Amino acid sequence: TRLTNAIYSGLSLQGVKVNCALEYRSMLFYYVTNTLAILLSLGLAIPWAKVRVARYRASRMSLTASCLQELVSQPEEEVSASADAVSDLFDLDIGL
Repeated sequence: TRLTNAIYSGLSLQGVKVNCALEYRSMLFYYVTNTLAILLSLGLAIPWAKVRVARYRASRMSLTASCLQELVSQPEEEVSASADAVSDLFDLDIGL
């Protein structure tokens, strides 16, 4: 939990900083209860447990930005569709 907090809290991009505040006891509670639910359901609760932990992690993360307008208003690069057409041309789908 401390490592995850340190990694995500160290991320920044053009004035946007990620804040992560996971708590050790909460993560321990989620892991213990998820393990019990998975064991009692014979593995059927695995997707539920993954979503539950992901939802908790997302709830404890936040973005802090000095000015989001700079990120949004950057012009996009012009991209041609010829590379996509060439990749479709050489994509051979052989099925039996």
